[in-house]
Amino acid sequence: MPPGTGASNCSAITTRRGTAQACRKHAAYASAVPEPEPRTTVVVVTWRGRDLLGRCLDALAAQSPPRLLVVDDGSTDGTADVLAARCAPTVRLRRNAGYAGGLAAALPLVTTPHVAWLNDDAEPEPGWLAALESTLDDEPAVAAAGSVMLDAGGAVLSAGVRLTPIGYGADQTADEAAGLAADQSADLTADQSADQT
Repeated sequence: MPPGTGASNCSAITTRRGTAQACRKHAAYASAVPEPEPRTTVVVVTWRGRDLLGRCLDALAAQSPPRLLVVDDGSTDGTADVLAARCAPTVRLRRNAGYAGGLAAALPLVTTPHVAWLNDDAEPEPGWLAALESTLDDEPAVAAAGSVMLDAGGAVLSAGVRLTPIGYGADQTADEAAGLAADQSADLTADQSADQT
C-alpha cells in the first residue's frame, strides 16, 4: 500500500514518556520535491488546548520550514482529536506533567540544531522563526534568542524573561528591556575603549 493511503495518515512512535505521531499524508511527494532540512524543532506544549491549537498550528505553517512536535500534556478535552485531524507530530503524555515536564518529554526527540518552544495560545507572525534563526547565525556568541510578545492590540506583554532576586523567572517589560539594552551598550562601549588603550 503506498504511503498516505489506508485507514490512517499518521504513524506512531512510542517512547518511554509517551507516543509521538508523524504524518505520512504527503510522504509520496517527499522525494519529488526536496525541502530544506529544518534547522529548528518547534515544540508546542498543550494541555486542554483544543480551542487554541488551530490558530497556533496555522501560524507555524507560515514559518520557514520548522520541524514541529506537539506535546499533549494529558488533555481530556478532545485535543488529541484536533491533533490527529491535523496529523500533527505529537507526544501524548498519560498525565499532565506541567509545561517543564512536557518540554522534558520532547527534548530527547529533537534532532535539529535549534529548538524553540511555544504555548498553545501563541500565534507567531510570519518570519518569526527565520528572524530568530538569523540572529543566532549572525551572532555566534549568542546561545539563545527570544521574541517580544504582544497582545491583540499590539501592546508589549513581555520583552523577554528575567530572573527575580530569588531566582524565579518573570516576564521583562519593554521599559526594563530598553534599560538593560542601554546598560549593555554602555558596558560594551566601555570595554571597547579599554581595549584600545
